[in-house]
Amino acid sequence: MKPTLLFVLIVLLGSCELTSNKTTEPNEEAKHSEKNQIDERLIGEWGIYAHIVNEAGWNCNVCPRIVFDGSNMATLTLPSGDKEVYEWSRSANKLKIIFAGDNKAESYLIDSQYEMKFDQQEKFIELVLSLPENEQYILRK
Repeated sequence: MKPTLLFVLIVLLGSCELTSNKTTEPNEEAKHSEKNQIDERLIGEWGIYAHIVNEAGWNCNVCPRIVFDGSNMATLTLPSGDKEVYEWSRSANKLKIIFAGDNKAESYLIDSQYEMKFDQQEKFIELVLSLPENEQYILRK
């Protein structure tokens, strides 16, 4: 009787599966999916339509254009045709932008970590990049 009971106990324990890994996998997949979704929306060409400092805004007639590529580089083209190159990375809803040129004092965008907010409109996507110092850039594509 004891060997049969021991055999049944081993079979039952062997057929049980641990569920601790299964509960974390969906969360990891959701985080990865959210990161890819944000990256996919960010990738591409954007026009910088407004620059706001302390609630005073400047709209532009000929807007600078910035292209975010999949290799974490961005190229900003000024209305004059001059180009600036930036490195970018993101974490959750934060976008870090670093000027990759020699003269940071003359760069259009400030090296910083921006808060990102996407807003899907009927004909375009708007991206607001905000700094804690009451400064924002409004981009659209």
